[in-house]
Amino acid sequence: MRRAHQALARAETDLGLLGWQQAEFDAPAEAEVNKIKNFEREQGQRQNESANLARALSALQEQREEGRKAYEEQRARMETQRPPLQEALAKAEKEIAVRREQITAGQKRLPEIDREIREANRLYAELLKVEPQTDLVRDEVARVHTRTTALPNEIAEQKTRLARLGVEIDELNKDATDAREEEAALDRDLKQLATEHEDWDRVLQGEVKIKERDKARLEKEIDELEHHKSDPYRHIGQVLADNNIAPMNQPHALEVVRANRTRIQELTQNLALSHDASAREDRTLLRHSLYIWAALIVGVVLVLGALIPW
Repeated sequence: MRRAHQALARAETDLGLLGWQQAEFDAPAEAEVNKIKNFEREQGQRQNESANLARALSALQEQREEGRKAYEEQRARMETQRPPLQEALAKAEKEIAVRREQITAGQKRLPEIDREIREANRLYAELLKVEPQTDLVRDEVARVHTRTTALPNEIAEQKTRLARLGVEIDELNKDATDAREEEAALDRDLKQLATEHEDWDRVLQGEVKIKERDKARLEKEIDELEHHKSDPYRHIGQVLADNNIAPMNQPHALEVVRANRTRIQELTQNLALSHDASAREDRTLLRHSLYIWAALIVGVVLVLGALIPW
């Protein structure tokens, strides 16, 4: 029965929905029509607001996407500065390492030259003492003398070279420091750029969430208004069915209501007949029960009378 009433309610509501604009109604039904018009007017207002919010949301999302692309492009442009800086730093560090190796080698060479000078002076002094001074001895004396003269010059050259290498290392260290500082500055600029973009996007995202909540609220209200319209539609459908008025475009809707009403009448009649039959059966059963109980009581009394001596 409950399902039959639900089916009738749906059929009457559908009938009212399809035919409410094409019939003349009495005052109560006209009031329901006005309710529907008011609900639809409110729905229309909310649908317009929802559409405006949808457009605003689309614009915000587009703005966020454009901002993200602009941020990525600017970040990519800034990142192009990094490879030359890293290349310059690597080159400077490599040159510094080479010169430090040269300085180490030169510093090792200076004590060796001192030893060679002492050895050459000793040999020169011994050669001068040799007698007789043969051509071979004199040639050796000249060679050693040339060596003793050249070695101090080599010391001076080594010291000059070591000083120059020191200056070059200082210059290369400055180049390396400049490259590191420029890369650090680049990292700071990139971080600031990311922070600014995140802050900007966070504001837009907040606006998106607010509008999404407002849009969801409006859509819920629209659904609630649509739900509220079902009762007026049903009442109008009942009036249309009572007055045998069918929608011009879908007249079968009236037949559906009639069929459901007939079904409920049949179910109601069957239920009433069932109740009557059950009541009659209950009265008959009660009567039979009373007969049985009366017979049992009479039997008990007769038995007790026979057992008790008077």
